[in-house]
Amino acid sequence: MSLLELQRGIREELLATNDDPAAPVSPGIAIYRGAYRTRLLCALQESHERTRQWAGAEAFETAACHHIILNPPDSWTLDDYGAGFSETLAGLFASDPEVGELAWLEWHMSRAFGAPDCPVLDQHA
Repeated sequence: MSLLELQRGIREELLATNDDPAAPVSPGIAIYRGAYRTRLLCALQESHERTRQWAGAEAFETAACHHIILNPPDSWTLDDYGAGFSETLAGLFASDPEVGELAWLEWHMSRAFGAPDCPVLDQHA
C-alpha cells in the first residue's frame, strides 16, 4: 500500500457519517474522527461568534456539523476553514437571511485581520 492510498483511506474514514457501515474500523480512528470534527466546529464557532448568538447555539451547531460533513478542509490552516460557511447558512436558514449575511460579514471581518499589509500610498502620486 502506498502512502497516498493510506492517506486517502484515513481521509475516507474521517469524513464518513456516523451511519456509514464502512467507517470507522478502529476505536482510535473513531476517537480521532470525533476530535477532528470537534476542532472544525470550534474553528467555526470562533470565527462566527455573533452568528452563533443570533441563530442560537443548537441551530448553529447543527448547521456547522452539516457544513463540516459536506466541506472538508482544503487548506493547511484552520484560519481558512470558515470560507463558504455563510453560503451553507444562507441555504439552511433561508427564512432568516440575516444569519447568512451576518456570517458573511463576520468571515470577511476575520479575514481582514489576517490579510497582508497594503503598500503605503504616496500622497504625491
